[in-house]
Amino acid sequence: MTTSPRLCAALLAAGQSERFGQPDKLAQELHGQMLGLHAAATLANMDFDDRIAVVSSDGSECVPLWSDLGFRTLINPQARSGMGTSVALAARHAQESGADGLLVCLADMPFVSESLLGQLVAAFCGGDSSEILCATDADKRTPPALFGSRHFGTLTGLAGDSGARKLIAEAKVIAANPHELVDIDTREELARWNARPRP
Repeated sequence: MTTSPRLCAALLAAGQSERFGQPDKLAQELHGQMLGLHAAATLANMDFDDRIAVVSSDGSECVPLWSDLGFRTLINPQARSGMGTSVALAARHAQESGADGLLVCLADMPFVSESLLGQLVAAFCGGDSSEILCATDADKRTPPALFGSRHFGTLTGLAGDSGARKLIAEAKVIAANPHELVDIDTREELARWNARPRP
């Protein structure tokens, strides 16, 4: 009898939002809900063994709401050094908790669907669980991405802004609708998406 892989879902929310400016980008409203809660709510609807949110501090208005959704908060004291440090922290947690795979999502990508995440998980569980999977819109490879445990050692050593870009370059890809991979970086982008129906 085979058992399902143990999966940890990590929501990366420790970015500095320099292009957005103050106040807290993830606490701003998108379609009636905080921007930072959209991807979190999608993850919370799915059956993960563990959910974590990696933040730069516990001061975000999203933190208690993520907790309500079943996320444990990990503070990244090196967040200013780049996304790589957040991926490293998430991988270290996944490694220490005995996870077989780590799904990495970005908190400012609000339109990632449960269907897309489900395809990543199904491909991971149905294939070689040591591989890497990521989303693509046929133009770029991007999170959400799922890493098998044999890559955790490499991930824990990441630093800077490149994140896991080199590993993702070798990943098996899952096709996504282009809107699913939108990340909101500026006030103008937030206003533009607020003026449109949710995709």
